[in-house]
Formats: sequence, structure tokens, C-alpha cells
Amino acid sequence: MVLGICFLLGFLFFPQLAAAAPPIGFLDGVGADWRVWGWALDPDNPHKAIDVHLYLDGPAGSGQLIAVLQASRPREDVNRVTGFPEDHGFEWHLPSQYRRGFHQLYAYGIDYGGKEINPHLSTSPRPFGVRAYKYRSMLYLDNGPIRVGVNLAMGGAVSEILFQGLSLVNSFDVGREIQTAFYDGNQKYEDFAAAGAGQYGWNPVQGGDRHNHPSPVLNYYLGPDSIYIKTRSLEWKPDDKGGGPYQPVWGDLAVEQWLSFWPDDNQIVKLRYKITHLGTDSHGYHLQELPAIYLNPEFNRLVYESGRGTTVDRLPQPWEANRDIYTPEYWAGLVNASDTGLTVFAPGHMPYVNGVQFNDGPAGFPTQNFRPLVKFKLGPKEMVKKEVYLIPGNYERARQKIHQYLK
Repeated sequence: MVLGICFLLGFLFFPQLAAAAPPIGFLDGVGADWRVWGWALDPDNPHKAIDVHLYLDGPAGSGQLIAVLQASRPREDVNRVTGFPEDHGFEWHLPSQYRRGFHQLYAYGIDYGGKEINPHLSTSPRPFGVRAYKYRSMLYLDNGPIRVGVNLAMGGAVSEILFQGLSLVNSFDVGREIQTAFYDGNQKYEDFAAAGAGQYGWNPVQGGDRHNHPSPVLNYYLGPDSIYIKTRSLEWKPDDKGGGPYQPVWGDLAVEQWLSFWPDDNQIVKLRYKITHLGTDSHGYHLQELPAIYLNPEFNRLVYESGRGTTVDRLPQPWEANRDIYTPEYWAGLVNASDTGLTVFAPGHMPYVNGVQFNDGPAGFPTQNFRPLVKFKLGPKEMVKKEVYLIPGNYERARQKIHQYLK
């Protein structure tokens, strides 16, 4: 905008320069829905709509010309700020072949008079897309507003989601994060036995065990805009299964996990699972955690569509009676006082969620937890596949995205 105002002042006070005036304008942005928008005009011919050329990954002469647009859409804000009449906005949706990976978009305003004075629009080039990279034990997907990370030292569980700098996921130990955990309806789980004495049945956990041993990652792949993880889950309580504080016990499950942004809206994170039972025994019907969601303490308000409108509720304390909450639209979220947090859409699950808040314990321990409910058994060598969608940000906008793209 500063560039446009400077040109305008030049025309007002030095009209003799107007004959050589280059086009002005802005490449305003590339949106989460892959919309490209901005404005451009030729001050010599303000009543005419000029062309805008878009180049991918390099300036004119080296980049790929991917679009020739006409700046002819209404932009009252441009009329108001520049003082020029007519319509000078442009808008375009990036085709799917340009949405993979990380790119730079260059935009040029094309002089109407053919004087070959075709400058960059302000804020061009503009980065867009997804950067995939590894840093220490973390694998990241980063599109600017959202960064998602999985931790190879925590079984490949999703241990980080940053939304506009706001940290959502609680990763205090290997039992937190966003991850899978499984149970057997034929076995016994005594209250609090997972952390102490008593019987605690089959419970392979993606992140690791109660002694903070991480589940081994068998394989991983970092693609241009996706992450693949294969993990052999450890038994959460090894103490009654032949192990202990210094001896983890491998479970009989392999968890494969694919992580990517949704192709039509890169503010939606798609999380796909394939669970393979490696054993020849059977595990009975039980509610499973596919996945369990652990967020930081400030995200302490549970939101969901109850069938009678959007409901904001609080999670129960561990000593309070837990209840399954009806969610007919298959989504729920945890948000802070500003209605920002993480919404989870689980279309292949049951239309229920439950959760609990843990507010006691050492520094860093408090967390908020919920899970979309799903119930199944696992027979010999059986596989289960599920998908969930994670949508950081305002829960009302998340619900709009669910209805627009995913329903």
C-alpha cells in the first residue's frame, strides 16, 4: 500500500511524470483455500483494466508463467485509497498441480500502453504452500499459520501444533500428545493401576510406556508435503507383563500414520491411521483411543454440536463421573477463553466424545484431554483403518470448514 500511495502523490504534485508512470498494485495474499488475490492498475490509464502475470518459483525469465489475469474485479478499498476509479482487483484459485510443496509466487502488473514497464506488485514474491523438514527428532509440516510436528523420540506421535504462534499440544511425557492407545474388552483395568500396583491389561500406546520409554519407530518418510510414520507400540504398563522401569515390553500392534494438510484448505490437517494386529490371539470389543487428544491447560472448554445448537462445556475432573457426550456432527474441540483451540472431526467414529481435565501434579503436567469414541475388536492379524481431521483456530470457523469440505 505504501508504494501505491507514493506513486499517487507523485502524480498529484508532479504531473509531468505521469506519462512514464509504471503500474502499481499489491499481491495481497495466497489463502488457506488457495485463493490468490490482489489489485493492479496503470495510473496512465486508470479507466482501463490491466493484466497481471503470475510466475511460479522465479521472476519473469526464469520462473514458470502459470496465469495471465485481468485486474477487473471491484475493490472499493483500492478506489478509496488511491483515488482512482473503476475496478482493479484480481482473484484466482491455484490449480491442484501447484499446491504440493513450498513455492514462491511472483506477480507483475502489465503496463496498458505497452511501454514494457511491468514492475513487481508490492509484496511480490509471496511464499505459499507447505515446507516439510526434519529438526533433531522432530518431523515438521509448516504452511506459515500452522506448524505440525511429530516426534520420533515419542513413537511418532503428534507432539506439536502451532497455530499463529499459539502452542496447542501437551507433550509433557510419552503418554500425552495426540496419539493412539488400545484396550481389550476381555481384560481387567483396575483404577489407577496404570501408574502403580494392580492389574492393568493389554494397552499398547503409540508414544511409549509409563516409564517414559518411547515406542520404537520402525520406519518414516518425509515427503514434500506429508509425513509417514510406522511405530511398534509399547505396552503402557510393562511391570505386569515381564518388564519394568528398565525393560519396556513391545506390544503386538503396528501403527502406521500419515499426516498432511487437506488439499482444498491447508488449515485442515488430515491424520490417517492403519492399525495392524501382529498377534494370533484376539482382543475383545472396547472403546479405543484413535486418537487421544492432550492439549495444554488453557484449552479447558469443550465445544460441540449437541443437536440443539453449539454447546460449550467443561471437562470433568478425574474423580468426577465421566460421561459420553453426544456429538451428532462427529466433531468436538477444546478451546481457550478466546474460542481458539483445536477442533477434531472424526467421521468414521461413533457420534460421542468423552474427556477429563488433569489440573494437579508437577509443573508442566496439567493437561486437557478428550477422545472421539470408537469401539472395535482385533482378531488375529486384523487391520483397522481410520481418518480424523484436526482444525486449529476458532471453533466456529472450524465447523464451517467441516460443512464446506468434509461433510
